[in-house]
Amino acid sequence: MKQELSCGAKTDPGCKRELNEDSIGAYPELGLWFVADGMGGHGGGDVASQVVAQCLSDSECRDRAMPEVILAAHAEVEKAAREGRGADHMGSTVVTLTSDDSGYDIAWVGDSRAYLWNGRLHQLTRDHSLVQEYLDSRNLDADAVDLSQWSNVITQCLGPANSGIPRVDTVHGTWKAGDRLLLCSDGLYNEVSAAEISAVMKASDHLDEQQLADQLVAAACEGGGNDNISVIVVSAPETAKAPAPHSDGPEPGKKTRMAVVAAIAIAGLLLLLYFYTGR
Repeated sequence: MKQELSCGAKTDPGCKRELNEDSIGAYPELGLWFVADGMGGHGGGDVASQVVAQCLSDSECRDRAMPEVILAAHAEVEKAAREGRGADHMGSTVVTLTSDDSGYDIAWVGDSRAYLWNGRLHQLTRDHSLVQEYLDSRNLDADAVDLSQWSNVITQCLGPANSGIPRVDTVHGTWKAGDRLLLCSDGLYNEVSAAEISAVMKASDHLDEQQLADQLVAAACEGGGNDNISVIVVSAPETAKAPAPHSDGPEPGKKTRMAVVAAIAIAGLLLLLYFYTGR
């Protein structure tokens, strides 16, 4: 029997917008969570994200692979636009989490993100955005150049705002004791830095998942709240294995390589000594 995982979820319009175009879903009984961030303004982005949410939670989709379900949601948003529901160029990003007692899978389109917290914050997703493509093509770090003017330009989404069939990326992970996964829209990480998110997550031992989600949304509002904010926090199952002991030394493969290099160096020195003493 699948164990229901502890979770917390919150979505908020933020401080500057009256309309919340985000939609979230938390279905621990199904092992399913998602954040969809709509684009297109009133009657557009909210409709797009709601269509995505409805498709992802549809009982008929539960036996299908998540990338396939996400592409079906893309088709449904396009259909809604053709039928006059929403806007002609509406769209939505999405990030999903599906889980069983041992592992989890993340799937996403756009720049909604998933993070792993295991004492450190790790971004599991890679944004489908113009900024990320620029950084990748030039092998730059995010802090190397100011790209803030392009921060809202995404290259993949669901719905007619996308050109062609969107690319669905996925990542798989294995639960370890103490792990927490964070799903969020860009309304969180655009207002709260990775360091600040980490600072909130460090207090997680004293907070349940809902309190943690509430605090992250509050931090985004305090940071300006310029966009809608959605946060979901999911904790590892109680049956998750303990993480492997941390070692400050080199990994086994590196130790082997170091030993080989040392042996070659010693052999070289012996040959040199033999050559010179033999003369």
